[in-house]
Amino acid sequence: MSVKRKYNDCSGVQEDFRYLIENYNQPIVFKNVLNWHILSWRLQDWKNVLKNEIIKYRVGKWTYTENPQWDNKTEIRSSTFNEFLEIDDIENWGYCDYKHLVEHFKDVDEIQNCISWKSVGFPEYTAKESTIWFGTKGAHTPCHKDTYGYNLVAQIYGRKRWLLFPPNQNLQPTRIPYEESSIFSKLNFFSPNKSKFNDLNNCKMIILEPGDVLFVPHNWWHYVENLEFAISVNTWLKSPVYDDEKQFDEAIVQFIIGRFCKEIGEPQKKILINPSTDMKLLEEQMGLNNSLQILDVCRRKIALKSKKKVEKINENIDCNHILEKYSEEIVLLKDLDVKDFDEFLTSQSARFVSSTTVGEEENSDGNDDFLFKVINGFTNETVIQLVKDSLNN
Repeated sequence: MSVKRKYNDCSGVQEDFRYLIENYNQPIVFKNVLNWHILSWRLQDWKNVLKNEIIKYRVGKWTYTENPQWDNKTEIRSSTFNEFLEIDDIENWGYCDYKHLVEHFKDVDEIQNCISWKSVGFPEYTAKESTIWFGTKGAHTPCHKDTYGYNLVAQIYGRKRWLLFPPNQNLQPTRIPYEESSIFSKLNFFSPNKSKFNDLNNCKMIILEPGDVLFVPHNWWHYVENLEFAISVNTWLKSPVYDDEKQFDEAIVQFIIGRFCKEIGEPQKKILINPSTDMKLLEEQMGLNNSLQILDVCRRKIALKSKKKVEKINENIDCNHILEKYSEEIVLLKDLDVKDFDEFLTSQSARFVSSTTVGEEENSDGNDDFLFKVINGFTNETVIQLVKDSLNN
């Protein structure tokens, strides 16, 4: 672990924000801190700029499903941006998500040149380190937590609802579908069955408006859904404190997933591996020799860091001082009470004709069910920690 940077009460706004993001362990929203000109764009401006851009996106259903609408349950389409806007949002939702700006819209200077995270303390992060997300009403990301770094999200157009839970909440984690650095929840927040949402608390909810910047701390669970057509841009900040440890965790998970992938058929792989994953790269990394090499590199990095002197992080006294200092620019998120959370689940379910009518889903046989249960057992965070401890000894 790295030594924490000392707080300097005479530092500027950007330095204060950076210190807060690197050391605070609660989600917060920054208000009116961005000066990106795309924040002033109307939908017609986006149409004019992106009208001929060919985009690939997912299309899901406005219907009740017992399980989350995983990526492999959605349809992949390609079209122009303007054709994307014509999706019938009564029966379907469309999401062009997780598009790295270093690869997409590379020639759109109006977007590429205006994105900088300098105003929140990270001038080294620009469009090259950012991703863009846009989708229709109902477009959503199943509940999950990211194992690497921190997340900064700028709302550009429209409104987007975020639900956040602390890392220690039991949201029924699963590694199926497998995606490096993402641990999904089995809970379906889009069309919830309320009987499955017992004993959940400490939920924070925020509706992001254009110009808002949300800070998502390391390892926090989050469910995200567009309330209307919406556009956002985010960047993942590297964490010198957590990332090496989490890369070791992910290397162990990948080693386990790789052993199973060698033995199962293509239909099972389509369920096990998230379709957004680069299978060619994954198969190379999952080879036994490559997997062992990756594990050894991660193990050595952890061993080297453990020899260094570590200063305590997350000094909330300093963070609280910054929060007070910028009380007009920073919004703290409060926990929903039980009644409000229950009302949210009820309103989500009420959007569908009947919560007993399950959308069409692929059926797996009993052997597959047990196979995936075994995989989840081996990749459980507690098991991974035991393996890591053993390898470190």
